[in-house]
Amino acid sequence: MKGVFLKQALYREWVVLLMALLIGGIHVSHHVLLRTYLTTGQIYHPITFEASYDEAAGYGSRAKAFYTGQFPVVDTALLEHEKDRISPMPPLNPIVMGGLGRILGSLDRAFIVSDFLFPALIFIFLYILLFELTGRKTFSIVGAAVFMFVPRFALAIPPLSMSGAHELFRDIVPSIGKVDELYFSRFDYPQITYLFYIPAFFFILRALKRDAYVWTLSAGVSFGLLFYTYFYDWAYMLTALVFMCVFFILGKRYNYAQKIFAITGIGFLVSVPYWINFVYLHALPQYSDLIRRSGVEISRSFRFRAWTTYVRSIGFVGMVVLLFRRNDYMHTIYLVAFLLSPFIVLNMQVFAGFNPQPDHWHRVQFLPFFLAMIVMVAWICKRYVPSLFSKNAKRAVWTILVLFLGLQFHGQIAMSRIRAPAYTIDASHEKSYAWLIKHTPAGSVVGALSPITNIELILYTHNHSFLPTGLHSLASNEEIWDRVVILGKLFGMREENFIWYVNAERNLNFLFHNVYRSDLSLDSFMRGDTSLQAPEEIIQSNVKRFKMPIAFPIPYTLDYLYTDERLGENMSATGTVVYSDNGITIYSLRAYPPLNDETR
Repeated sequence: MKGVFLKQALYREWVVLLMALLIGGIHVSHHVLLRTYLTTGQIYHPITFEASYDEAAGYGSRAKAFYTGQFPVVDTALLEHEKDRISPMPPLNPIVMGGLGRILGSLDRAFIVSDFLFPALIFIFLYILLFELTGRKTFSIVGAAVFMFVPRFALAIPPLSMSGAHELFRDIVPSIGKVDELYFSRFDYPQITYLFYIPAFFFILRALKRDAYVWTLSAGVSFGLLFYTYFYDWAYMLTALVFMCVFFILGKRYNYAQKIFAITGIGFLVSVPYWINFVYLHALPQYSDLIRRSGVEISRSFRFRAWTTYVRSIGFVGMVVLLFRRNDYMHTIYLVAFLLSPFIVLNMQVFAGFNPQPDHWHRVQFLPFFLAMIVMVAWICKRYVPSLFSKNAKRAVWTILVLFLGLQFHGQIAMSRIRAPAYTIDASHEKSYAWLIKHTPAGSVVGALSPITNIELILYTHNHSFLPTGLHSLASNEEIWDRVVILGKLFGMREENFIWYVNAERNLNFLFHNVYRSDLSLDSFMRGDTSLQAPEEIIQSNVKRFKMPIAFPIPYTLDYLYTDERLGENMSATGTVVYSDNGITIYSLRAYPPLNDETR
């Protein structure tokens, strides 16, 4: 019997490993497939503005900052703020990706390898968590595999609208309809954050089930690490821990409540550096600018618009309590705490007065609701449909799973065929960036007006940009406006062009992100119909400054001006021309050799 048990255990481990390799392979496959659809001369980039704005403008630039030696990652663009030592964003994610780049010797290589490594690890972590909850290995393997490709599954069953049903079907059969990258191909959320989010669920569960203090310590540390990865993860987890503690006290299960107290306390000890950084961040005179850029809804009202979420939560809680309350009180409280948390986080504005981008709370519900669904399905099948655990039934399940994985891979083929051009930049910009790397000092500052060009300068050269990506910068709104006015003057912009530039929604989003949202009221992020428009008095104030002569020396470092035709015209800027080719001109504001054959 021992030999048979060992053989089965090894078999199951190999199945898990094989599934992890398959899932990692499917996630990384687009990096290979995309190249086959590129034309001769096109250079593949795993991260581009067109493929993913968030990855290019934010996640990629922060990983690049750590990769090139910035720690902590502070401001990815502006030289003047690089040494402020105050991080406006969670610091751990760029350390993970940038650190992987250092190990592999290339940040592009890290982006590609992470699409294999991290989804494979997330699958293994999720399998372990599901097995801890269900004790059913087949359920755990299949459940983890489904979640990796359809993470919204539990929130889409049953579909409450035709659009919801269509979205669910598209996730299952991705080659039909709009094709896109896989959910876990995106960093740093969810690819990096889930590497820490899932272990927190697991270690908290283990700590409740076992008395060894190592599990409580691990749970506390894993909870504390969430402060350094994603605000929504740690806030959701903290809410669930509070619910657990209250329910355990009400149920007179004081031993469990003590463990939750210990986990929370350890977590806050681990998070002390986070709060120190927050205190310094809060003390900055431009702190209110940074908060507005991140995007908030201002209200004290209850969010009734999320009624479907509340109905789903109540339904799940009712089923969990009905199935497990008498036989498994601890697991019931563990699941119920996570299922009730949406009521609190979606309505934090009631007691805080604001709620940061509340549409993001939808994401953190994927995992806890999926866990509850799998646990309930496993229990119901075991009790009422035991035939599902027969060999024939398992063969059918594995067959369906293989077909499901095949559909996901086919979806990546379709995506690669359609979206291949999005993973390239045009040859003229590619050539100019290579010139900057070869002929300009590392860390020198390049001024460009196009948001795309600014983002690409950070990603593909060793230069700083003069204009920041507002969400990831410590600069005040006033400083950003000052930089825009200075750059517009140096580029010789006409007044009407300057007015157009500062009114264009894409430019406002790049420079100020959510500062100038036309609506900050309750549910404005949920509706998704809000535009960006700077107030007329701010526009006119900066137009007035634009009309005034520029004062030299300017208060910021600026070494080069980069002009291209992305804004509709190639302007004639101040300085000495040092590069000119195919509509792109680079001017030096430093003492530099004149234009020669190499730079034409």
